[in-house]
Amino acid sequence: MCLTLWEPPDLALPGEQHFHDFVAALGEAFVSFFTPEQMAAKLAAHGFTRREFLTPERAQADYFTPPRSGIPAPHRGGIVCAAT
Repeated sequence: MCLTLWEPPDLALPGEQHFHDFVAALGEAFVSFFTPEQMAAKLAAHGFTRREFLTPERAQADYFTPPRSGIPAPHRGGIVCAAT
């Protein structure tokens, strides 16, 4: 199974609160936040023995090196694949 997760907001970052307010105004407010460690623990508790997160470092290495499109690599993780 693969899923996306959103880490708890860092309201010290410029634009972070605005982004969350914008998404909420669209009717798609974030209702839960998980750190990768919290999600790994939840997945493990439900029997998923293999958990692989797409970290910013791995995304950079696998998909953005060498730079091809001018699109920057992500600065946050947010995708996990898990299997039993």
